[in-house]
Amino acid sequence: MIHLFEDHLMMDFDYSDATDLIFSYRDGEFSTCLVVHGYQNLVKAIGINNIPSVFKNDPSEELKYAVDVESLFTNKKRFYTNQTDSIDPEDYRLSNLNIGGRGYYINNKDQIWTTKIYKGTPTFGAEVDRWNKIKKISANEPESVATDEEWQGPKEIIEICQKNLIEYCVFKKDKKKQSYVRVFMKT
Repeated sequence: MIHLFEDHLMMDFDYSDATDLIFSYRDGEFSTCLVVHGYQNLVKAIGINNIPSVFKNDPSEELKYAVDVESLFTNKKRFYTNQTDSIDPEDYRLSNLNIGGRGYYINNKDQIWTTKIYKGTPTFGAEVDRWNKIKKISANEPESVATDEEWQGPKEIIEICQKNLIEYCVFKKDKKKQSYVRVFMKT
């Protein structure tokens, strides 16, 4: 099924184990997030040299991992995981029992400079809390399910899904010019 989206993918990477593709359109910039199940599949997809230490230090074959592949060539690498366990302070965990995953912005020195905690699920909407190294910098940034018309990126992505009966969902940031199409490659 990946071949249907080749015109929208950076083919430097191995998409063969993709469980999902998340196409993003942020303020006029298009990118693709590759989602895989398990640390070894992430290594296979993007190479060990691209894996941040936050994942190398605690690899898991049970988690899903994701990477915005275009970001790998920048000083703002975007990585995500569905990790929900006890790495957050206990008072935060107790008041946010619906943590669905986390995202990291990582610089070229392998330092995390922003951590995002997703509360809820992207399929039904979420709120995002954001931290820098020292403190929470924003709370409850809303993301919601959107209509096909609210997708701001290439319309062919939705057309490919519809024509080939591929399951997908559209969502958006409510307070930013950002929208996403999540394509379910393997369920």
